[in-house]
Amino acid sequence: MGLPLDAEDEDFVDLDLSEERLERHSFVGCTFKRCRFSGTRLVRWTLDDCRFEDCDLSVAKLGDSTLRDVHFVGCKLTGINWAEAHGLTLSIRFTQCTLNYGSFLDLPLRRLTVEGGTAADVQFGDCDLRDARFDKANLAGASFVRCDLRGADFSGSEGVALDPTCRFAKTKLGLDDALGHLHRLGIAVALR
Repeated sequence: MGLPLDAEDEDFVDLDLSEERLERHSFVGCTFKRCRFSGTRLVRWTLDDCRFEDCDLSVAKLGDSTLRDVHFVGCKLTGINWAEAHGLTLSIRFTQCTLNYGSFLDLPLRRLTVEGGTAADVQFGDCDLRDARFDKANLAGASFVRCDLRGADFSGSEGVALDPTCRFAKTKLGLDDALGHLHRLGIAVALR
C-alpha cells in the first residue's frame, strides 16, 4: 500500500518510506504505526491531530511542513531540526520517544509535552516553552538558551540544564536540579 496525498481518519501500518522525498501530503486524524521515515524528506506536509506509534523518523527533514496536535509514542526521532517545519503549533506531545541530537530553535512550543524517553543533547533556543511539561525525561546534555520557561515543569526529569538567559516564573524543577542550578550561580544552600 502506498501513501495517498490526502487522508482522513486512516491507519498506516509497517510502511517503509526511508530516504524518499514526499511532497504536499495532508493527513487529518491519521495514525502511523511501525512506519519508517528515516532520512525521508517530508516537504510541505500537513499533519493535523495525527499519531505516530513506534515509528522511526531519524534525521527526517520537515521542509516547510505544518504539525498541529501531533502525538509521537515510542518513536525514534534523532537528529531532527524541528525548526524546518514552519508550522509547529498547538500541542506537540512526545511519549517514551528518543529525541536525541535534535534542535528546536525559535519555535512556539507552548504546551509541549515530553513524557519519559530521552532528549539528550537537544538544543532548545529562543523557544516559547511556557507551560511545557517534561515528565520523567532524561535531558542529559540538552540546552535551554533564551527560552521562555514561565510555568514550565521539569520536576520529574533529570539532567536539566537551564541557561540564565531564559525567562523564569513559576518554573518547576526537581530538588537535585534546583540545587545544581543554585550552585552554578554561586549560591550555597545550608540545610540545618
